[in-house]
Amino acid sequence: MILNEGGNIWPESTDYEQTAEIIDGLVQTTEEFVSEIGLKIYVIGSSATPTQNVYLGGELIGIYREREQKFIPVKTYADKYNTGELPQGIELKPKRSGDLDVMADLNDAAKFFKTNDGKTTRQALDDFLKAKGLKTHKAGVTVHTLVPYGEGFYQVDIKIVPKAEIVSRFHHHAIPPGSPYKGVNKQMMINTLASSGGFLWSPDEGLYKRDAAGKKAEFISDDLNVIAQTLLGPNANADSLGSVESIMDAIPDEAKRNEIFDKAKASSSWQAATPTVGTNEWFSRTLRMLK
Repeated sequence: MILNEGGNIWPESTDYEQTAEIIDGLVQTTEEFVSEIGLKIYVIGSSATPTQNVYLGGELIGIYREREQKFIPVKTYADKYNTGELPQGIELKPKRSGDLDVMADLNDAAKFFKTNDGKTTRQALDDFLKAKGLKTHKAGVTVHTLVPYGEGFYQVDIKIVPKAEIVSRFHHHAIPPGSPYKGVNKQMMINTLASSGGFLWSPDEGLYKRDAAGKKAEFISDDLNVIAQTLLGPNANADSLGSVESIMDAIPDEAKRNEIFDKAKASSSWQAATPTVGTNEWFSRTLRMLK
């Protein structure tokens, strides 16, 4: 499984602060453009759980999950600050993103356009949005769209998939404060867990059994609680799949834990998202940052 992070397609696209206000505004604006179709937009990725870094005296002490209104200290400050309310005198710094990743339901779109497959449905949506005066670019299952909002333009990547409401939950993360990992890393951990148990993980569909040739076979579930228990044991639940750290914590055997982590870390998607220091990808990314 290869997961690629998106990037800005249009030079006039503006980065945005991942606050609930801005995210909700972009979702509302996007839904207005597709209201005739009746599509509901489901936010995925880091913007699904807007999180701000919390600084005190210039030092990162934790994160603030805006929708939950919950402060979570980094481990080094766990004894000093309680989880919950924000400490006094702090500074909140929202994270920034170059595009908003969302999902919409393939079946709902196909019903409106009277199309019979994903490819023609996505093309129909692309044509529909172009007719609305929007810049678009269709690639794979995604219709990249340049959406006007406020005084700027923002890239909204609309992924058109079946059962979007359910599948979007696979792309909600609970990354702990100070974590070096992203949602892509979490997906690769789930993928590696599945492969090691003879299963196949589809981040757009759910968990399958593999046949003798290693191909997709019987569908098991798209319920995250069932998926977690299948991969991690009866004591696991959906929260166990929220991050790299929570998955590691749910694997009691150290040898197994290290094996899963090492295999996931060796994947091309992992290295593209968070390259190991000293690798070619790390040098390339460092050079791009210095230019």
